[in-house]
Amino acid sequence: MNNKNAASRISRLTREKKPKIELSFEFFPPKTEVSEARFWASLEKLVPLNPRFVSVTYGAGGSTRERTLRMVSRITQETGINAAAHLTCVGASRGEVEDVVRGF
Repeated sequence: MNNKNAASRISRLTREKKPKIELSFEFFPPKTEVSEARFWASLEKLVPLNPRFVSVTYGAGGSTRERTLRMVSRITQETGINAAAHLTCVGASRGEVEDVVRGF
């Protein structure tokens, strides 16, 4: 197949089957009320992009545990987007990780 034929074929295939682009977003829990308000306003603008899922970072040692749990729950309830905690397992025992997973 020469370059002209290959280019023609690629062009035809891309017209026929446009690949669906899947998006996901990862967020860090806001530390202040002001940044949390900004987060929710930003999320509202991202919802129309129909992300497949979003994740919220669960800080090392569980430093953001409550905020992460609250955000994951609220995102799911208010937007219908699948939301998950992005667990950081560094320095945690297997038992600690299992406890965190059960909490979700």
